[in-house]
Amino acid sequence: MAYHRWTDRDYRQLARLVQLYGLDWARISQTQFPDVSPVCLKNKYYTRINNNAAYQEKRQDSPEPNCCQLQPHDDIVQKILDILNGKVM
Repeated sequence: MAYHRWTDRDYRQLARLVQLYGLDWARISQTQFPDVSPVCLKNKYYTRINNNAAYQEKRQDSPEPNCCQLQPHDDIVQKILDILNGKVM
C-alpha cells in the first residue's frame, strides 16, 4: 500500500464520509480512499479530533474556507471522546 499524503481537502472529505456512513471505516476506504487502510482512516480521524485545536489554528492561516472541520458535537464522536479522556468506563 502506498503512502497517502493527507491534505486539508482529504480531511474534510473524511469528515463528510463519517457523517454519511458513520464509523464504517471499510466502506469509507472502499468508497473514497482505496489506497488507505480502514485502520489508517480510523487513526487519522481520531488523531484529527484530538488535535482539532491545533488544526483550527493552522486553518486560520489557510486561504481555503473554514467550513467543514471535524467538530465533536454529534453523539457518537462525543462518546468516543469521553472514553478516550477516561470519563466513561
